[in-house]
Amino acid sequence: MRYENWPELLDGCLRKWALIPFVREKTDCVEFAIDVIAVMTGRVIENPERGNYTTEQDAARCILRHGANLATVVTQYLGAPIPITFAQRGDIVIRGNNLGVCVGVDSVFRSIVGTGMVPTLKCEQAWRVD
Repeated sequence: MRYENWPELLDGCLRKWALIPFVREKTDCVEFAIDVIAVMTGRVIENPERGNYTTEQDAARCILRHGANLATVVTQYLGAPIPITFAQRGDIVIRGNNLGVCVGVDSVFRSIVGTGMVPTLKCEQAWRVD
């Protein structure tokens, strides 16, 4: 369940991540999503592959060990996805092989220099964060 003040907590989390450079396995999209969930709910999700990948190819192999694709792995932790048209602020979204967080009309994703915005409706799926 989200904390009562989750909107403010999410805003602070997003400001923090906007200043953090991208480093695969340390500050990538998986770690970003894990942190957003923890900040809003207190739920700790461990990345079982942390420390096992440094390249995109390594990351793909790690994903395959846990499921067919990143969406399958996320579903194992967050439950069934919801249609992207039902995504709300604070929900986790996916576009290609990148996880982000919905902030309304747009969603925030990791980028090489911090974070960037993508229209939420350009994402394929979403998962409710409760």
